[in-house]
Amino acid sequence: MNIKKYLKTFKTGTKTMFKEFFNKETNKRQRANMWTFQRLIIPIVTLITSLIGLINGIIPLLILSSALIGYGGLTDYFDGKAARKYGATSEYGKLLDQVCDKFFAGMISISISIINPIYIPIILFELGIAGVNMFYKHKYPTINDKSSLIGRIKQWPLFLSLFLGFLSPINQTLNIITTITVLITTMLQAATLTEYTISKYKQASIIDNSKKEVINIPEEKNKTNSKTKIITYKKTLTNKKYKVKVKKKDY
Repeated sequence: MNIKKYLKTFKTGTKTMFKEFFNKETNKRQRANMWTFQRLIIPIVTLITSLIGLINGIIPLLILSSALIGYGGLTDYFDGKAARKYGATSEYGKLLDQVCDKFFAGMISISISIINPIYIPIILFELGIAGVNMFYKHKYPTINDKSSLIGRIKQWPLFLSLFLGFLSPINQTLNIITTITVLITTMLQAATLTEYTISKYKQASIIDNSKKEVINIPEEKNKTNSKTKIITYKKTLTNKKYKVKVKKKDY
């Protein structure tokens, strides 16, 4: 999917989502997407509250930032639950989920990196994972882009490390716990990036090889099956209709 088509799909889907969500008859099929969409809004609010709290030393704002991240993590659970409950799966929903997950993790990581530079590797790995997905999806539109098991697992320590990030300046104990969760997250991200790269490379190789095989297949000349066909026609000499059975030979 090229960038223009990608943006057009996202724009059209978002308009449809809001239109259907505020309609009683179609509300249910957009509940999952609205849970997901909140992960685009939360990081922006969190960035503002965390910066104000950090600059002015306002601890309650840092706690609020952490609570918003916790809520953002819960939306990832509730969107999946709503999608299964109402059978509301769609291509736009999958696209929205991928965009919101990456935006949420990226923006929050940037915010926390101002407080603690240990989060910089998390940003780099998330960019790497997103880059691999976008590259192969653009070059091979039919490639499987579903999240792997390890990719889904790493989301939870990622959210936990982001949740603790704004609390780490409060005391030394929280700072140590935060460091441990960040290291675990980084290792899982590295494993996810490696798995995605290998998996998508193999899928791309299979697609390329199948294309070559199709090109190299020799054309079969006029090959037909040996089924009997009945041809009806008129003979002008006798003015009668004849049904003639004709067997077509295989060539």
